[in-house]
Amino acid sequence: MMESQLRTEHDDAVRVMTAQHGDEIDRLEAQHAHTIQLLQEAAHANDLRSEAALADAQRASEQRERQLRTDSTNELTQTMRDMEVANLSELQRMRNEAQANMRQVQDRHADELADVAAKAGAELRDRLCQATERQHMIANERDSVWVAQCRQHVQTQSNELAASHREAMFESFLLSTLSTLTKCTHDADTNARLEVEKKVAYDKGVADREAEWQRAALLIKAAQKEEVCV
Repeated sequence: MMESQLRTEHDDAVRVMTAQHGDEIDRLEAQHAHTIQLLQEAAHANDLRSEAALADAQRASEQRERQLRTDSTNELTQTMRDMEVANLSELQRMRNEAQANMRQVQDRHADELADVAAKAGAELRDRLCQATERQHMIANERDSVWVAQCRQHVQTQSNELAASHREAMFESFLLSTLSTLTKCTHDADTNARLEVEKKVAYDKGVADREAEWQRAALLIKAAQKEEVCV
């Protein structure tokens, strides 16, 4: 009986331990599942933080790149402005030096230019005097030729006027003769037209008289026929 009781207690203890072990296992499994869920959530949050950090890093990199480009452009613009200012300064310096050298050359050669101008003026006056003398000589010769040409022209005009006068007189004679001939021709045409008109009137009168005679003859014949019938 003792053995049976012990076995019963053993079985009860085993059942209790088994139940406790099952509960512990369930608890451990639940805890493990919860831990896995927490780890997954932590991993997801970590991924989100990593993505956000990566996006922030990318935005920061793009911003730094834009800033570098802006700084580079500004630096290049400033460098170009500095170079332009330097070039303008250099050009101004070279222009000033060139103007100074030109003034020195002009000052140095002013006397030489004055001498050359004086010599050129004297030579020009001599040439003008010579040209004036030659011009007077040519003018005198031209005047002589012009006078001779005028005389020849006057003689030619006189001859042409005389010829024109003779031609005008001849043309007047021709016009007078032509007028006379025209008048005679007109009179002859008028006389001929009158003769023709007279002949036409005569012929018309003869024809009219012949027609009247024929009508009278017909009337006489008709009257004779009527008398015979009676």
